[in-house]
Amino acid sequence: MSKTKVKRQSFGNITKLPSGRYRARYQDPTALPKRTWINAPRTYDQKKDAEWWLHEVKLAMDRGTWEHPAAVAAREAEEEAAATAQAEAEALTVAVWADRWLAGKRLDDVTAATIRTYRDRLRHVTRGLGDVRLVDLTPEIIADWYDDLPSDGVRTSAYLTLRIMLNAAVASDDTPLAKNPCRLKRPTASHARGRRHLLTDAEVDAIAAAIRPELKALVILLADAGLRINEALALRRRDVHLDAGEVEVRHSLTRDETGALVLGSTKTRRSRTVLLRPTTVEALREHMDAHTGGGVDALVFPSLVEKKRFLMASTASKALDVALRKAGIILGDDEYLGWHGFRHYSATRFGELGATTADLMDRYGWTTASMATLYQHAVKTRQRALLDSEQDSTVVSIRKYRRQA
Repeated sequence: MSKTKVKRQSFGNITKLPSGRYRARYQDPTALPKRTWINAPRTYDQKKDAEWWLHEVKLAMDRGTWEHPAAVAAREAEEEAAATAQAEAEALTVAVWADRWLAGKRLDDVTAATIRTYRDRLRHVTRGLGDVRLVDLTPEIIADWYDDLPSDGVRTSAYLTLRIMLNAAVASDDTPLAKNPCRLKRPTASHARGRRHLLTDAEVDAIAAAIRPELKALVILLADAGLRINEALALRRRDVHLDAGEVEVRHSLTRDETGALVLGSTKTRRSRTVLLRPTTVEALREHMDAHTGGGVDALVFPSLVEKKRFLMASTASKALDVALRKAGIILGDDEYLGWHGFRHYSATRFGELGATTADLMDRYGWTTASMATLYQHAVKTRQRALLDSEQDSTVVSIRKYRRQA
């Protein structure tokens, strides 16, 4: 067996290995006084090549440019990982980002109903744009996709969802998208349905009189308190405090992953207490005596066929359509009216009474002042003073109430 020959250098040493190749190494200057060697990244056929490597290392040390091989390796690994991540990000398609974005919505505790809505809308997005890389999206590509969608309603909902999803992509560190390419001057969701019909006091009274008895108090409640329809349908006896003249809005009807109706959080995930006019309290009292079960968890507005089941908003909307026809309320060709119209009516009337922005935000559960300022310009004591000023109005109308205030 041949012996390994070591050639001492003024810097480092060179060893001739049994294989006949040369290994160069030097002492780690960061490990002194401990004797630790740093080997060349490879062995050499020629001794002069090993000497040249040591010469280059010594020259770097003398110039102050030497880097520890471990630090170099770490930096190169980081650069390689960054390059790989960049390549993966640039390869990210609309379909893949849509899946990630929707998964993030689940982590944000968005309701199952909202997730289902997004998923339905994203089908139209991914069908036309799914294979397109995010970085390749342009306003022209989006405009062509938009024009190919089957209807105005689909165009509006799908486009709004795409825009929201791409805003999230711009804000994310996981995509290279720097600017949202959604630049269409497109109609809003309300334009796709038409103009909301603005209810008058007389029309609200007429609807309350025309709708089936089980839902009369629902009309009165929404026109006064302005609850969202699924907030009202989630009310239980424990949420209605007739002696105090108020309702606690703690839940909203939603659907779970199986599609079943369940009690979920409100749209803003906050509970609120809404004060009621005396006429609304009396309407609720009569309604609950006749149509609400006896337990504290009994639904205030149960199913029309089974009191233990939730009333679906779609069923209530069909009843509203019937009541509109009975009341002789004819909508224009470009108008629509649903239960949200009563919320709009309520907020408008409350704003006309002089409610402040804080009053409106508190009463209607808005988290930003921008919504409140749409209806007009803290504090339930002020609301109670306004509401108690009406004692002789009709069941629903607050025209007199406004004049008295």
